[in-house]
Amino acid sequence: MKRSSASFSIGEALYLYSKERGKEEEAYQALKSFLDVLEAEPLLLSYLNSPAVDGRRKKEKLDRLLASAPGYFKAWAGVAFRKARSAFDPEEAREGFRRPYDLKHGYRRGLVYSARPLSSKEKDELRNALGGEKARLDYKIDPALIGGYRIYIDGRLIERSLEGKLDAERKKLLAEED
Repeated sequence: MKRSSASFSIGEALYLYSKERGKEEEAYQALKSFLDVLEAEPLLLSYLNSPAVDGRRKKEKLDRLLASAPGYFKAWAGVAFRKARSAFDPEEAREGFRRPYDLKHGYRRGLVYSARPLSSKEKDELRNALGGEKARLDYKIDPALIGGYRIYIDGRLIERSLEGKLDAERKKLLAEED
């Protein structure tokens, strides 16, 4: 799906609203839970993004889905899925909330791609190596990786995959031939 700056702005608006009311953590958890559901159920996201679906039906679906969420969060989700020029992009909304949140709290955000699920111990070791409690890492499985992992943090790539090691060796060999 094409990234939408409107979704980023909607996520940022949720952060600013929750910050003014001292509810940043509550909003962060509600957003995380909501976006996890949308990621796990792509058909639900398509339904909510569809301009063919009546706004009343979208509201009913959101009300059921967010039954235990705070009222301001339900209102925010309603705004996120009103008819707009572009579809709601959960990753953009997450990023819109996270950037100012992380900046305020001094967090470093990173994304770890691994060939297999990492154990809790491996996750803790990575987090500690990248800044301890201030490192906020998300994890995704990339079946294309043969082994190891790739980390994107602070706009940099830390390559620790077998593919990356093989590529580095290939470059060394090619440089020696010249």
